[in-house]
Amino acid sequence: MSRYSIKVGEAVVIDGVRNEIVSTEGRKTRTRAVESGEQREWLTSELLRLYEKGQLKFADLFSQAAEPDPGMPPGAMGRALQDFPEAVRIKAVRKWKYLKAICPEGRIVMSRANLAALLKNLAPEIEGRPSTQPPSTRSFYRWYRTWVKARMDVRALVDRWDLRGRKPDMAYPLQLVTIITEGIETFYFSDQRQTKAALLDWIHHETNLVNRTLPPEDGLPKVSMRTVNKFLGQYDRYHILKARYGERYARQSVQTFGSGPKTERPLQRVEVDHTPLDVLVVDERTQLILGRPWITVMIDHYSRMVIGMHITFRKPSADSVLRCLKNAIAPKTYVKERFPEIEGEWLCYGLIEELWCDNGLEFHGKDIEAAAQELGIHVMYCPSRQPHYKGTIERFNRTLNEGLLHRLPGTTFARYDKRLEYKTDERAVLPLSVLEEIVHRWVIDVYGCEFHRGIQTAPTEKWTEGVGKAPPKLPPDIHALKVYLGQTDRRTLNRNGIQVHDLRYDSDALQDMRHRHGDIEVTVRLNPDDLERIYVLDEHRKVYVMAQCIVPGYAAGLTVEQHALIRKKAKKDYARLPYADRLLAAKAAIQKQVATLLAQFQRPAAAPAKKSTKLDRHAREVLQTHPRAMSPELDIKPSAEPSMDLFHDDDWADDVLELIVEQRPADQSQLNV
Repeated sequence: MSRYSIKVGEAVVIDGVRNEIVSTEGRKTRTRAVESGEQREWLTSELLRLYEKGQLKFADLFSQAAEPDPGMPPGAMGRALQDFPEAVRIKAVRKWKYLKAICPEGRIVMSRANLAALLKNLAPEIEGRPSTQPPSTRSFYRWYRTWVKARMDVRALVDRWDLRGRKPDMAYPLQLVTIITEGIETFYFSDQRQTKAALLDWIHHETNLVNRTLPPEDGLPKVSMRTVNKFLGQYDRYHILKARYGERYARQSVQTFGSGPKTERPLQRVEVDHTPLDVLVVDERTQLILGRPWITVMIDHYSRMVIGMHITFRKPSADSVLRCLKNAIAPKTYVKERFPEIEGEWLCYGLIEELWCDNGLEFHGKDIEAAAQELGIHVMYCPSRQPHYKGTIERFNRTLNEGLLHRLPGTTFARYDKRLEYKTDERAVLPLSVLEEIVHRWVIDVYGCEFHRGIQTAPTEKWTEGVGKAPPKLPPDIHALKVYLGQTDRRTLNRNGIQVHDLRYDSDALQDMRHRHGDIEVTVRLNPDDLERIYVLDEHRKVYVMAQCIVPGYAAGLTVEQHALIRKKAKKDYARLPYADRLLAAKAAIQKQVATLLAQFQRPAAAPAKKSTKLDRHAREVLQTHPRAMSPELDIKPSAEPSMDLFHDDDWADDVLELIVEQRPADQSQLNV
């Protein structure tokens, strides 16, 4: 995603009118309309407010990253990086890593010879292999020109042949993996401190024993030292040192000393973590205790200023991280609207350079990785069981609980031995909305204005000083930010549009897709904090098209959690109405009435019809002339001229008559004569 700042020379579109920023003086910015030449002076805060509301967009003139054409439907956006095939995305991220390592600000300040040497030194770290061929300087300059021309948009580095990619590596046989794993965990992870060469010999010996029992064509392959190193690389270094040298040596080996990392500008290093708040929250309507909420916080290491947070009752998840990241990047003009009693301003916003987190599962998800790559953010993981690597956020969580929440009614004091005789359940009176306002006020007016020993000034003052030297970067469109950091799912497009969370969405662009492709399954992105609109990927045109909820008055500004609570409450309210019992009684009465009608008018089953008896010509003549056949039930008329040669043997005629009468069915009408 491209990066922009409110600075001279930038092109912005305000309410559909293209403008150019001609000057910035303090908190004032002057723009000039491109077509009419009209100039206008703005407050920078007002421009940020328009950006947050989606009325201001940065113009992207030079991006080569599959942005939508002017002829696309309104609201269309280019594909996100994660929408490309994985093999193509990996190659683009590899190029981006070289560019960020050599020219993070978009400028190359070295000669070609020095560049070639630096590429060679960076190759092992970036490629992940000790000995590898680095990219040529010619290739690097080609990447650099494309990247800078696209305003450092990582999608510009995507190769145009999306379907091309390397074949996956062959998997190791399961029996061989078992042998290698057993050798590492039983032979190598011991206080005898065996060498890797000895481990390799042990694996070869066990492999030979197994191969003696297998046919030659099914034998296990020979293991190399490279394979052993690959398997050892999957174990964390602390675990290896602890098993071989003891816990104390391992802890000392991985521990860092000194004053910690150094940062020179805001948003250079941001730390993120979750923590449960030490206070019980109650339901605003019923006053029932809901429990302890969780908070996800991002803090800037340079200024110690909180740049984003998200409070929820759900346990830590990738959704919490994405919502907190969205809150951190976007301007915080919503504070004055939601909490007018807060005096100060939350000045923090902008794209993050490095995001430091622990090894929680929520930080290793594909959604976090894709969002970070899309926004150009390096996600850095601290070593396992080493929380001091992100000590800034760990210390803030403690300050938040001890400096604010332990003084509120209903606090849990974090530990039982500190609670003593305090009745937490009886003192709990804070609803979630009030807690959010209190936390916002404390972050802005207390923590942000209080003297901090680590930076020798107030966090707000340090932030203001830093952004004066390095203005924060912003994505081109706030709607794109909210969508790319939102939820992704697969839904079916049919004649009713698309249904998400029991809400229907439709637009002319969706109907055009259905006219072209019929009922298809599509990728849907939505902002969980606003269900008014969703974005659907048109895979044929390679863009996202917008769809509005068919009930916009209900969905505008509605969050996923609020919608779920509304649906739950509606079901409870319906259950209390007399309609539910009346509905069940009516269904039972209808079924009973139908059963009665079926029993009353049911006809007896007809007897199966027997095969009709066909008489040949001689038998018919015998029956027509024999006295025993002259019965009114048979209704057989005598022949006018019977054949006399048939009666030379009366015994034969009697036998035929008896045979036919015995085969006569009970129902005389079934006799076919």
